[in-house]
Amino acid sequence: MRIIVDISPLTSLPITGIGKILENLIDELQERDDITLTYFALVARGLLPGLKKTYPELKAPAIPARISRAALHFAQTVSLPIDFIAGPADAVISFAWLCLPLKSGKTVAIIADATPITDPQWHREINIELFKKRLRSIKKNADVVAAISEATKKELINSTNIEKEKIVVAYPGVPKAFNAEPTKSTLRRIKEKYNLPNDFLLFVGTQEPRKNLESLIKAFAGVDNKIRKQTKLVLVGDKGWGRKNSRPSFVQELGFIPDDELPSIFVLSHGLVFPSLKEGFGLPIVEAFATGIPVLTSNRSSMAEISKGAAILVNPESQKSIQHGLEQLLRLDAKTKNELVREGKKRSQEFSFKKMADKIIQEIKRPQ
Repeated sequence: MRIIVDISPLTSLPITGIGKILENLIDELQERDDITLTYFALVARGLLPGLKKTYPELKAPAIPARISRAALHFAQTVSLPIDFIAGPADAVISFAWLCLPLKSGKTVAIIADATPITDPQWHREINIELFKKRLRSIKKNADVVAAISEATKKELINSTNIEKEKIVVAYPGVPKAFNAEPTKSTLRRIKEKYNLPNDFLLFVGTQEPRKNLESLIKAFAGVDNKIRKQTKLVLVGDKGWGRKNSRPSFVQELGFIPDDELPSIFVLSHGLVFPSLKEGFGLPIVEAFATGIPVLTSNRSSMAEISKGAAILVNPESQKSIQHGLEQLLRLDAKTKNELVREGKKRSQEFSFKKMADKIIQEIKRPQ
């Protein structure tokens, strides 16, 4: 089976979220003897050499940067068959702003979340418009629409005119960087490199409005000093947009952390705090489960779905609820903590990129 994969998202650095899911799915598909992968990207030509180093089978037009956005708009408008650029294939997998038809096989569109249309206040206008254009091309060209959670599937059914019969769920898994447990020497090195405190709770994600960081920080500040003691809040992730410039003294910002160092920071923390307003999946949750730390997250959307009884759940719109959850997390006794960690480990094992690849291949092979 020959599959074309659109790797355009891998040009957005640093690679997070959907990019991490794409990389890990590609790694899984590359392991299969019955699958040959070809790669496609519609990006400015200056980005192509970097992509070709990792993906030499890349088929991509050399588009000058000044017209790259116009080229994207043109491709979306005319629905140019991807066969003309990448050759015939059994399927094409699309992650980016583009969903082109494949004359020789099936087009699979993977959608991380529907918030650009369900909650536009959390997005920039240009991304909202790009997402709307992508939805139109998906409606027209996709044979299979793979949502990365049941929550996302429901939102697509309720908020778009994509035929619900086309929509399936293909859960991502735990990224490969979390397969091995960090050694004691690695933990010491990472703690020293980033000057990490002895006691901290961890937030992972791009700092943008829907991540609910301001409410988390206010709730953290409200925790009784007798409970909080010297515990700090460590933030991992790009600064994004819509954030405040100043942070209280108990907040330590690390910025983007490479995948090979991220598991160590999870392990060194007392727990993950992730009270986002809405997510398409919630990758940090399964990453935390895999590393054996307790999790606080939201009682809604995909977060409740993914954590499923293995986390402390809070109402992300209530500062008091988040504060109560933080106090509960900081006061966990050994028995309750071990139970949460055990359930989290079990839950993380239910998600894998092998299962995601299996589901996508199943849909590609399904008769139309």
